[in-house]
Amino acid sequence: MKNNIIIWFFGFCLFSNSIFANHLAVSCDDLKCDEPLSQKLIQNGVKYETSKAIIWVEKGSLTQEEIHQFGTLVEQGITNIEKFLKNNLDVKKSSGRKLQYFVSPKIDVSHVYYKDLKGLYDPKLFMPSQRVKDHNAPYLHETAHILAGDNSEWFSEGFASYIESYVSENMGGYSAHIFDLDGNKGIDEQAAKAIRTKAGKAAIQLIGDNEKTLSLSSNDQTLRAAAYVLYQSAVKFLIKNVSLEKTMQIYREKGTEKSFNEVTNHTLEEWKTKWIQHLTTGNK
Repeated sequence: MKNNIIIWFFGFCLFSNSIFANHLAVSCDDLKCDEPLSQKLIQNGVKYETSKAIIWVEKGSLTQEEIHQFGTLVEQGITNIEKFLKNNLDVKKSSGRKLQYFVSPKIDVSHVYYKDLKGLYDPKLFMPSQRVKDHNAPYLHETAHILAGDNSEWFSEGFASYIESYVSENMGGYSAHIFDLDGNKGIDEQAAKAIRTKAGKAAIQLIGDNEKTLSLSSNDQTLRAAAYVLYQSAVKFLIKNVSLEKTMQIYREKGTEKSFNEVTNHTLEEWKTKWIQHLTTGNK
């Protein structure tokens, strides 16, 4: 999200009656809560370290085997996302620092912070231990946020969701499928259904707007689910039609109108119109 240091990933799936392990209520929703928790886990938790990550787990929340399995997934996921992004890694991450993951039952919703309380770049990824245990933690999605870098909400969330699906489908690991039902291959069909709903019609106004975001305190999970599905579909359409490299070029420029014009010779609004036509004409 633009100018925000936190990204929440809520546990609801569009057009599905299933509700995942995450809670509706977020008991701690800002960095002032997460900083003490991360320090407590560093001091008293179980540490698992790989060549690319350090994972801090609350004692008793996972078995040693579960910690090892998650650590292996995280290491593989970072490696695969780096390969996917090639030379397009966020410059701050490319310094070689290890990513830090914090796993605890006290965490309700998976999320990422880019900065600490002093405003310094210090990325941290927070995961509910139950999701890790159940193999539906969005670790690829959250890792993609850090490795690709921050952006406007629609672009950042859509790209992270696209990466999560692509990597799990083609390179290894798993997708949490929190909002998408069938990854990138089914996202356009899902988006075509969403766009006809009240929530979808509201959510589509966020696509291409680099200032608007979903309210973190909103209880409208139908709107949130529709938005995330549409975000992913829009990014998939852009990558398919202009290439990953050019999409990343636009992404590095924060998805500005100028970057769309310079890289694609089309305005952002023209791309949005083409994408909507793609959805409403049967994805042809």
